[in-house]
Amino acid sequence: MTSLATKGQAFRFFRFKIVKQNNKFEKIKELLKKAEQAASGDQVKNEAIGLYKKVLTLNPSNFDAAYNLARVFQTLGKTKDSFKYFNLAIKINLSSKNAYLGLAYTLVSLGRVENALEAYEKVRLFDPFDANIIQEMAALFTRINNCESAIV
Repeated sequence: MTSLATKGQAFRFFRFKIVKQNNKFEKIKELLKKAEQAASGDQVKNEAIGLYKKVLTLNPSNFDAAYNLARVFQTLGKTKDSFKYFNLAIKINLSSKNAYLGLAYTLVSLGRVENALEAYEKVRLFDPFDANIIQEMAALFTRINNCESAIV
């Protein structure tokens, strides 16, 4: 009888953990939805920042929160914060072309052209023939007086 009681306790414990995880997942989903709505309005971007940061507190590996937080900071002109969160998004998901692209734009804004070119090279891994990216890179190579590389 004690082994059945122990199994029953273990079952209740795991059921409790699953319900708790499910509640956390639902809360994160709700916060992301609210943050997305807040990020779309001009006056509520600060609210979106708080909500995305809360999601990252609950789940530090949430790509959507990191990426969208970087985008919000980018639209507000807060390039250092944008840089931080694009890097976090890339750390979470190495296969996000948009995160590398956002990082490249942010690096250009920070005046770090050589680093921006490295980020653009990673974007080109996803689509080597993207004319817009090739054009952006050529302009940057020209900007740093590396005209040979600009004629890729």
